[in-house]
Amino acid sequence: MCSTVNGSRFTIHTMAIKMLKMFSTLVDVKNMIEQIKSVDDILTKNGFKYCAVAGTLLGCVRHRGFIPWDDDFDILMEESDIALILEQKLLESIGFEILFQGPVLCYENDNTERNGIPHVLPIVKHGEQSHIFPYRKLDGKILTNNGEFDNELTFPFRRLQFEDFSVLAPQNPIHYLNLSNPGWDTRLMIRGKPHEYTIYDMDHYWPVPDEFKCPKKYFL
Repeated sequence: MCSTVNGSRFTIHTMAIKMLKMFSTLVDVKNMIEQIKSVDDILTKNGFKYCAVAGTLLGCVRHRGFIPWDDDFDILMEESDIALILEQKLLESIGFEILFQGPVLCYENDNTERNGIPHVLPIVKHGEQSHIFPYRKLDGKILTNNGEFDNELTFPFRRLQFEDFSVLAPQNPIHYLNLSNPGWDTRLMIRGKPHEYTIYDMDHYWPVPDEFKCPKKYFL
């Protein structure tokens, strides 16, 4: 929580800006671009569909690429397709280490592990960990660990600019972000890792440096 007692609110804000600046200098953007490009290429060539979610989708819409202080990429795939890419060792063929060899299941609105089966597939390359999240189709919706979304607003996936290429994204990315990341268009989100921990409202409380402000125009 952000307290206003004895100026601590300002102190927390100052620390947050320092964190953002630190992360933005530590992230190897070139390496991350090459990683997501290689994943897009191998999945597309083998007929698998995915879409950008979480900070990667937010970056597509808000920055046309990685959020300046992000350090990973996040994609969504159907549970059965995740099982197939594990079986075929597609990601290992392009240099990724798979941290969990087994099924990955979607638990609607629940990010906890059940019976030893995780809700996310972590993949690592050059020491950087990214994530593949599962979804399941059910009754005109897709179920994810972050809620449920209407099929017609999710499919077919569309391509959005991301850095100097493009990635697949939900058909209506604004709908997805509004449900999964409320306040995405006015807030910074910071964690011990870059963009998801304490929510700082950028437009109403503190003078945030221009390089960290949300553009007023979104890139769709």
